[in-house]
Amino acid sequence: MVAVPAAPAQEGRPEPLALDQEMKAAAVDSILTALDRVYVFPEVAAEMSELVRQNLAGGEYDDLNTAPEFASRLTEDFQSISHDKHLHVDWMPPRPASFWGLTIRLFRMR
Repeated sequence: MVAVPAAPAQEGRPEPLALDQEMKAAAVDSILTALDRVYVFPEVAAEMSELVRQNLAGGEYDDLNTAPEFASRLTEDFQSISHDKHLHVDWMPPRPASFWGLTIRLFRMR
C-alpha cells in the first residue's frame, strides 16, 4: 500500500474523504488489529501500536482532516519505528458499483 498526498479533486475523481475523530479512531483500531495479527515482528508491531495510540490520544492527528493526509502520517509514524519501507497506509476512494460488476463479469468469462 502507498500513501498519496491529498490533491485537488478533478472531474470524475472523488474528493478525498473528510475524517472526524471517531473515524480516525476506528481506522486506527482496524489498522492496528491487522498489524498485530500479520506483522512479521510482533515486538515492532507493539511499538508502532503504542506510538500511534499515544499520538491519537495526544491530539497529534487532530489537524489531519482528510484520509490521504491521515494515511501519510500513519505511514511516517509506522516507518519511524519499523524502518520498513514496505509498510504503507493508503486510502482508496470507493469504486462505483458498475466497476465491480464489470470485474466480476470478466472473471466469470474466463
